[in-house]
Amino acid sequence: LYLFHANKEGECLVKIAQIENDQKNFLKEAYILTQLNTMCLPFYSPKIISYQSKINYTFIETALLPSCYILNRKKRKLPNKFFEEIRNISSINTIVDFDRDANLSSLNQTDLIISNEDEKLESINACYFAHGDLGSENLFENKTDSRYPKYALIDWEHASACAPKCTDEIGYWLGQNHKRIKRRGFKSEIFLQELSKEMYSRNYKYDDIMLALQHLENTGIDLARLISKNI
Repeated sequence: LYLFHANKEGECLVKIAQIENDQKNFLKEAYILTQLNTMCLPFYSPKIISYQSKINYTFIETALLPSCYILNRKKRKLPNKFFEEIRNISSINTIVDFDRDANLSSLNQTDLIISNEDEKLESINACYFAHGDLGSENLFENKTDSRYPKYALIDWEHASACAPKCTDEIGYWLGQNHKRIKRRGFKSEIFLQELSKEMYSRNYKYDDIMLALQHLENTGIDLARLISKNI
């Protein structure tokens, strides 16, 4: 459930979840945003205002993006520098234990856990920060107000501090092609060839692509599952 309202902080968005998996995602996003809000970043991230998790519900309240931001047109190719700036985020943790009685003041004390997937990636030197869901409507662009960065990113629940290098490039490409991928008669091998060609042009290797697709599939990105189902 999404609610919009105004308070002393300005226009706000409240996201409410009652399903446990969604509650976990909101806890993770709140934890990430508390860290991003303290960092000097080359892009804009929403300010977290409040957060609470109980047995029956979880909510996260964030400020809306400044009015200068409009939804990015997916057909537009993004510069390599944009993805590099996301990858270069450091000193941030993205995986937390789920606490049904958490609030904003307790997030910094949340015990961290490392998944088997993260350990595997770390062991092969494939750990980079990634937003993890750039294929959705989570990227906004600013063309009018020089006080703010050019891009803004929202919805950080799929972010990872230990993702394959081209995770966000592939996620964005999947979003650009989602209508074609969902179309009847879709053939995954054809799209995998197209994806590989695009990633090769960015100097990525076959193993980079396969690792990133697996990572996106493991985090619940359905388009990644469709592309890689016949691999």
